[in-house]
Amino acid sequence: MWHAMFALPVPVAEKVLRALFVYLFLVIALRLAGKRELAQLSTFDFVVLLSVANAVQNGIIGNDDSITGAWIGAMTLFAANFALAFAIVRSRRLGKVAEGSPTLLRDNGKYLPDNLRRMRITEGEVESAIGSNGFRVSDVARVEIFPNGRVAMTQKEPDTATVRFEKIQEELEQIRALLQAR
Repeated sequence: MWHAMFALPVPVAEKVLRALFVYLFLVIALRLAGKRELAQLSTFDFVVLLSVANAVQNGIIGNDDSITGAWIGAMTLFAANFALAFAIVRSRRLGKVAEGSPTLLRDNGKYLPDNLRRMRITEGEVESAIGSNGFRVSDVARVEIFPNGRVAMTQKEPDTATVRFEKIQEELEQIRALLQAR
């Protein structure tokens, strides 16, 4: 019984190569899938992710269902991920290729339809992200999505009349506070 749980029916080198090939395939496939998939997982995206995990499982383990084989496959995946992350930190060019760069979705208060289409994001989804970050759409000048799926916003600079009005309101509040203190 114990022997069957830990005996490897395939060579260790094959286990390592299988895990590496599947890892590289998944890294490339997810990189090509785009930032949107990382930004928000819908139910459909989650089902696809689970199905992909199940589909590649046999590619990693082959005809091996031993605990030792599982450990070797998992450790290979962890090591490959560590090595890639280390290489990305050390090389800007590799980082740019592996991770990509931010994509501008809205600039100067106007949407960029080509970028929205390329990222497969609707204006409504951008507006939802703006609102969930506590902004009004009319107050946001710039929105970009980063390779990790994070969406960043830059607020519009208020016009001089708005700044002057807010300053007058602050001074009125100070005057009221002084009058009430007497």
